Amino acid sequence: MLSLNGKTLSTGIAIGKPIFLELESFFEDIEIQDIDLEIKKYKMAVKKSQKQILDLKKSLLDDDLNITLQILDSHLEILSDPIIEVEIIERIKNEKKSVNIVFKDILDEYNKKISDPFFKQRILDIQDVLKRITSNLRSLKVNNLKNLKSDSIIISEEIIPSDIFEIKSKNILAYISNLGSYSSHASILARAKNIPFISNVNVKKLKNKNIDMIIIDAINSKIIINPTEKIIEKYQLLKKESFFEKKQIENQFFFDFYANISNVDEVEDILKFNLKGIGLFRTEFLFFNEQKIPDAKAQLEIYKKIAEKLDNRSFIIRLFDFGLDKKFSFDSALKDTNNRGIRFLLNNKKLLKDQISAILKASVYGNIHILIPYVKNIEEIKTTKQIIQEIKTKLKKEDISFADIKIGSMIETIEAIDNLSEIIKIVDFISLGTNDLTKSILKTSSFDSDTLHPKIEKLISYAVNISRQNNKDIFLCGEIASKEKFHHTLCSLGIKKLSIGLNIS
Repeated sequence: MLSLNGKTLSTGIAIGKPIFLELESFFEDIEIQDIDLEIKKYKMAVKKSQKQILDLKKSLLDDDLNITLQILDSHLEILSDPIIEVEIIERIKNEKKSVNIVFKDILDEYNKKISDPFFKQRILDIQDVLKRITSNLRSLKVNNLKNLKSDSIIISEEIIPSDIFEIKSKNILAYISNLGSYSSHASILARAKNIPFISNVNVKKLKNKNIDMIIIDAINSKIIINPTEKIIEKYQLLKKESFFEKKQIENQFFFDFYANISNVDEVEDILKFNLKGIGLFRTEFLFFNEQKIPDAKAQLEIYKKIAEKLDNRSFIIRLFDFGLDKKFSFDSALKDTNNRGIRFLLNNKKLLKDQISAILKASVYGNIHILIPYVKNIEEIKTTKQIIQEIKTKLKKEDISFADIKIGSMIETIEAIDNLSEIIKIVDFISLGTNDLTKSILKTSSFDSDTLHPKIEKLISYAVNISRQNNKDIFLCGEIASKEKFHHTLCSLGIKKLSIGLNIS
């Protein structure tokens, strides 16, 4: 048995068999036979790669993190980048090298020239795209990750997003790498999929060992190679303990826990863990797989079903948060993709009115609230409330029942913080979206620290005080809420309601 320390990028515990990935094999030298044919093969592989990514987008649209779509969109942009395409084709012509070697040369040059972390991440994205193109140049794909066994632990010098995209979550237990940072796309995706991930491990050293089984302890940042039966039993017991079950026993910080959900199936866990309800229902993810805009009737059935299951627990429905990072690209009737959230909905009023109508009709079946997304100013809330009132009047005339629901606002923009003293007066509650706020204020979405940044602490304290002064509830959601290491600080700042993903470690 051997124990090695590393750096945790995504928490959790896993016990499984090691699978080593060889990234270098994707850029091996292949003798070029015909320049024109090589260029044609390259272009065909690009088209195939574009189709694969579009198919991936469709299959991953219900993932619990916007970064998934952002990464795939950035990969599509790289595939369509004329500068990269011209450079590759010119090198094939002038240097008479295969596509594989041209790719390797380009990456080597980029890595030597660029040291800025932001652009280093861009290089990783380019590497990921070139790896995909290269795999499509061949009849057989190297390292076919789709056929992995269900107890696999992936080990590689560096994990890139496609290593996560290509694998069904149930077939992968954990990742181990040498390189990798907390803010990298791969680690963000691993956290979104609740896959333990440890970096800063000497992968070359592991390759030379006879490994039958590995335990990933990404809570204490270590891996255990060839553990004893006693150690395995210990970790199997630890795996069974859920965060919510521990909190029910400890009752340590006296939070009211609510769940962020994206589909009906997750309601069962809310009941299982006896949570207070749904703090954030991401309605835009609910119908993505249908590839069409849901009508009011289809929405009503879903909202009604969830409300009845919750048995009067709080059910906060966030209005569609479309635009920018999440687009209904398959519907040409939608416009204004330069805006997001409520501004997008106000420019697509039929979509907004259909959803509000469905929510109001469903409100008689449970304790339903409306949450307005990505608010920037008080006028957006006033206009939305006016539309809600108009629909209520219409339903009354049609003799359709509805409840007197609460209306809240997401506070996730700098503009919303600046206008919070006005916003709080015309809503029933607020929900502090810490992911977007952190990104706006600190220019990063990373939480690789044991303490909250002073600016974020100050912002949360300010929002809590404004809420108290106006006797309004405040919810806190986002990755900060899901990090147990921040809970003591959040409690001391006055936060009492946390809305978090059900996959919290």
